[in-house]
Amino acid sequence: GRRSELAAASAALRLRFYNQDRYCVLSLKRKPSMSGGVSLVEEVEHPLDPLLGRACVADPTQLACLPRPNRVLERLEELGLGRVGLVCIGGFKNVRTVHEWKELRVEVDETLYEFGTCYEVECESEKPLEAKGLIEEIGRA
Repeated sequence: GRRSELAAASAALRLRFYNQDRYCVLSLKRKPSMSGGVSLVEEVEHPLDPLLGRACVADPTQLACLPRPNRVLERLEELGLGRVGLVCIGGFKNVRTVHEWKELRVEVDETLYEFGTCYEVECESEKPLEAKGLIEEIGRA
């Protein structure tokens, strides 16, 4: 919000568009932590019509008007952040490739910012430390 309420709650709200505008997801990420070299974060996602997503990018106040039920908006309400006046702080281009490997879904992101490029490997897992060990095998190969 205008007073950095999401940042104060260690949270970030993001709209992600896939294949240009074929698919859109609203996500809330919060409580990031690092444990044993593994980044852990609470994440709630909700699919959106890409046209609604683009309208929200153009005017963040439109998020409050999104159809319900919406898991992300409900979680914001639970956290007392549902009435925060949201602002768009910028954008970036993200290219994600997804690989199925050893019963894991491994996502490799290349994110292009105005100031440079960042690479990230993500893996959704109920056992993140075990997944970390498997992913480290790739780095040693």
